Amino acid sequence: MRWVFYYKAAAFLAKKPRYVQFNDYIERKGKQYVNITYKYRSDGTKVSKLYQYKDLIIANAFTTKITEYLDGFQYESAIGGSGNFPPTLNFVPTAEGYYNFENNKYIYNYTDHLGNVRLSYFNNGNGAEVLEENNYYPFGLKHEGYNPTAGNVSYRYKYNGKELQETGMYDYGARFYMPDIGRWGVVDPLAEKMTRHSTYIYAFNNPIRFIDPDGRAPDDFVRRKDGSIYWDNKANDQYTTKQGEGYLGKELYFTFNSYIDSKSWDGPVPPFTDPTGNKLNSTITLNASENSQGELTGLSASKSIEIGPTPVGKGRDFYPGEGGSNNVLGITSNSKGINVNFEQHASVSPIEEIGLNFMGYKIVDVAQKLNINFDKSSGNLSVNAYTNVFPSATLYIHGVVGMQYNQPSFVKTHSGFKANIRPTLTDFGGKSPYYPSKFYKR
Repeated sequence: MRWVFYYKAAAFLAKKPRYVQFNDYIERKGKQYVNITYKYRSDGTKVSKLYQYKDLIIANAFTTKITEYLDGFQYESAIGGSGNFPPTLNFVPTAEGYYNFENNKYIYNYTDHLGNVRLSYFNNGNGAEVLEENNYYPFGLKHEGYNPTAGNVSYRYKYNGKELQETGMYDYGARFYMPDIGRWGVVDPLAEKMTRHSTYIYAFNNPIRFIDPDGRAPDDFVRRKDGSIYWDNKANDQYTTKQGEGYLGKELYFTFNSYIDSKSWDGPVPPFTDPTGNKLNSTITLNASENSQGELTGLSASKSIEIGPTPVGKGRDFYPGEGGSNNVLGITSNSKGINVNFEQHASVSPIEEIGLNFMGYKIVDVAQKLNINFDKSSGNLSVNAYTNVFPSATLYIHGVVGMQYNQPSFVKTHSGFKANIRPTLTDFGGKSPYYPSKFYKR
């Protein structure tokens, strides 16, 4: 026997077989007599939407609003009810936001790391004017009750950059999403690939870290058994995609740590100080962007640098032999792939440099270099790490050791001269008092 639920008049929940009965306290709210019809091309691209609703002015009359989608250009027309209105071009999307043809204004959108449109603004001639502000609960329901700006009623792309429908759902392409309950309205079309997850949950129930690009399986970076990384536009599980592979997401972290190993340090030790320990910590963060087919289309990068303590004074975020102009983080791309180049240097304080020179040593160029390449044809991400000859260094690629280098003898590699004064070019026969900055692949 199949059991269903109904509400008794006293509003207690009871169970009865074969029928559902609701009490008088449950009411339907919102617009009634609403009907929405969508039209798609054979490849699944949406071309139009018909939104029919009961006219609020003319009794027993219906209005049908027609929205047409043409490669980003969005047109709108209406028939019935209060009158017929011909198709009008509302807007066209741009890299920074969209152009509003109704008001002839260029609108800028500020989005967060999940693609949510948080702020829309334009130049009113005297500066920036906020058109709309959107803040969301984790699963996408919009905050209400403050910052009541009208916004653009024609532009309805909000959470994850998806279009909000008149039903309150978001259109992701393959499915419609209900942000008020954090669930999809229908089963995932790729449900057989994710048997460990509910077919209705959104973003593995972790919307702070993950997004779902089109309502099907997610697509992200994946780590193979051997530690190599590739982009999988069919990745479907945050824990495992194929046996032995790990799901990493769209954001990758590279942590580069250069340090003096106390066990192998053979250099001078000033009284009451410890010259060993961390000298340079760098974190490089990569964020991937994709198209509607799940193909990686771009990478953005940011860095965070921390200079470690030094026995005397404050360490420098450059190497005097180079002047600091070689501290870089850059991205280049071509038809074959994308390259990310990172280089960072550090050195001891000027006062400590004098002390080391007095004892007959040249200072260390604490140098780090990363070369990250994404190959579009294979989807592989290759990582090459470089350091100078000293000190030790470890590279963590998304939490896993990708490179380990152990320092050699400081005395044997950095003994520069024997003099009781700070070196000059004359002391080195006209040569620089600094070793040249060099990199060795690890």
